[in-house]
Amino acid sequence: IYMVESGTTTLKEYSNVPFTAESSAQVTVFKPTETNIYYPADESAVDFMAYYPYSKDIVNEVYPINLADQSASLIAHDLMYAKADNSGKGFTSGSISFGFTHQLSKIILNFVDESNNLLTPDADGLVIKGMNTTASFDLKTGTLSGAGTPANITLYKNDNSFEAILLPTTIAAGHEVSIMVDGNQYLWTMNNSYSSLEIKAGYSYTFKVTVKTSATEVEAVLVDFNGNSIAPWVDGGADNKEEEPTKDLEIPADFEKIELAAGETVSGGLDKATQSKVAILLAN
Repeated sequence: IYMVESGTTTLKEYSNVPFTAESSAQVTVFKPTETNIYYPADESAVDFMAYYPYSKDIVNEVYPINLADQSASLIAHDLMYAKADNSGKGFTSGSISFGFTHQLSKIILNFVDESNNLLTPDADGLVIKGMNTTASFDLKTGTLSGAGTPANITLYKNDNSFEAILLPTTIAAGHEVSIMVDGNQYLWTMNNSYSSLEIKAGYSYTFKVTVKTSATEVEAVLVDFNGNSIAPWVDGGADNKEEEPTKDLEIPADFEKIELAAGETVSGGLDKATQSKVAILLAN
């Protein structure tokens, strides 16, 4: 957390002070880990800015980004940011509420074979190629700049999905996904089917990737995804071509049916669930 003079980006006494969340809930209290922050004794108004995850490598309030290797976890790469200025009036007392938002993008890949069975690439056999991996985020202004260093990005395995944090970009030539299955390499050239797709900050993009081992081909379809995090990821599929709807499906008798009202989110519907097997019926 940083304290600045109200209405400016001039630091006021406190810089890069680490705080820790008391819980992993969507709303939580933060406590100082080293030193607390106090309001100025002269009662001058101040604003605050905060980011996550914490880094000691901050120079001139610029956060360094490096996304090359995410195989261990996405946590260290999911940059979130918040500002609090009391609607331009600044603060002189009281507690502060931060609303964090994602500053980067997220991609999720689900792999299946030609029979629509789950497929897992070989260990260390999955990378995204051609994406920029480094940039700078100015904490004073909340702006991202200097994207560069195209390199392979190693993804994180989350259950049956593979995920990565990306810099906001537009799909272009050279953006590829290399997949190794049983020692054989398959290449998804993203630009072939999703040329000019804008990967936006704060959005997630989930692709169902079919690896056709008999024909050495890869097909990918952008599908909907409703994320769940402190500031929920926005579905990146909403602005893209819709798929043909499937025929009505018979819901097994042991599934709990939850009908969503117009405007109700999937996560909101799931909050009502009383058992583990749930069928969500959309309002439309």
